[in-house]
This record gives sequence, structure tokens and C-alpha cells, in this order.
Amino acid sequence: MSRALLIDDDLGTLEGFGGVLRSAGFDVDAADCGRQALARIRHTLPDVILADLRLPDFSGVELLRQVRLEHGDLPFVLVTGFGSPTIEAEAMALGARGYAEKPLIGNEVVQVVQKALTKASPVDVAASAGGFQTHTAARWVNAIMPILGATADPRTVAGGVVVLDSVKVLSRLGAAWPACPRSIP
Repeated sequence: MSRALLIDDDLGTLEGFGGVLRSAGFDVDAADCGRQALARIRHTLPDVILADLRLPDFSGVELLRQVRLEHGDLPFVLVTGFGSPTIEAEAMALGARGYAEKPLIGNEVVQVVQKALTKASPVDVAASAGGFQTHTAARWVNAIMPILGATADPRTVAGGVVVLDSVKVLSRLGAAWPACPRSIP
């Protein structure tokens, strides 16, 4: 059974999404703000997070950034009733596995969550592409990219070239990677 964490300040949304996911066999936990969500994640790591964009203490995008820093590529879906292409692009650049606009009706919630659970993360794609010597190198790239505010196509990352905005950083894998900070997951 997969564990889902729902984060929304609207009780009706939490109850509705939670009921649908429970019916589909998910174990569901809920939080009504970002701080509460981070506490729950630190206590019991979920398999997937479904978070509203507008939370009372900080945005879903800020929550996504924090989750990436603390937990790497944990599946994360951003849901909003106030969507825009800019927000969607930012969420996906930070590694969100999904983005959905409310209202989500019935089984749409389950479909969004299941897709996030099965969608390959940039780490998975890069590590399986054969360009990295170790999975650790792939995890380092995935961890550092959001911090730098950069995005990269996993095929480019796997080839050893990371595009940071318009600047190309070329790296030879091997000797350069062990110098990376060991504290990055």
C-alpha cells in the first residue's frame, strides 16, 4: 500500500481527495499548511506528496524546494485552482512529477498520484542511461540543479553535460565527482 500525504488548507479538499485515495487503496495522511507537512514528512516519509499551490504559511513551490533539499526525488505533485504556465514550468523544473489544476473529479486524483509514482525521476533516467559511473553522481546532479535554479534534460545530464541557463558546464565523470560534498543525498 502506498502512502500519500495531502497538503491543502481547504478541509473539503483534504476530505474529498483523501476519501478517493483511500478507496483506491492508499494510506493517506493530511496537513493543512507547509510547516505541518514538513513535520509529517520528517516523521514518516510518504511515497507521494500532493500539495496545493496556495498554503497559509508558504507556497507549494516553496514546499517542493524544501522537500527536494531534504528528501531528493520524492514524488511530488502540485495542485492548484490558480494555475499558470509559469508556475507549472517552475514546478517541473524543480522536479515535480506532476501538476494538476483543480477541480480534480473522482478518479482523476488517483490517476495523477499513480502517474507521479510511476513516472521516472531525472535521477532514475540519468542513472539508467549509462552516462554516470554511479547512482551517487546522478543523485548529486538532481540535488544541485534546483538549488542553482537550473533545469536539464536527463539525456544531457547523462552525457556529462549540464546546461545551466545559457552556460554549459562540461565535466568529466570520475575524478571530479568524488570532490562533491558528501552531505548531498
